[in-house]
Amino acid sequence: MAEVAVLALAEAVAAYHHPAAEARLGGVEGGQVAFLGDQGNNSNTLAVLDLVKKEKAAFLIILGDFDYSNNAAEWDKDLVAGLGADFSLFAVGGNHDVSAWKDYKAKLDARLARAAGVA
Repeated sequence: MAEVAVLALAEAVAAYHHPAAEARLGGVEGGQVAFLGDQGNNSNTLAVLDLVKKEKAAFLIILGDFDYSNNAAEWDKDLVAGLGADFSLFAVGGNHDVSAWKDYKAKLDARLARAAGVA
């Protein structure tokens, strides 16, 4: 199951063309992509998201265990506060996200729906 999720993520990233992400990459090779895992929801959460923004990442890939509190609304609120509502991201749920996956998926689907040009 995890292999399927990672493969689907890789295919989505490969097919992804979003004008804002491409603008952040500046059309040059070697653009920044940020990866997070075991993100948590604590005093460092916004600082880490701020670093993603300061490093001018074109998009973010979150590798599960989003916040350990199963609170998709709070997790999404932090993402919006730290990166903005339209910042491009992909995510794979972790074992700590399973019980609230429906809620996280709804937040991720809404964010993806705002992105133009997603295959």
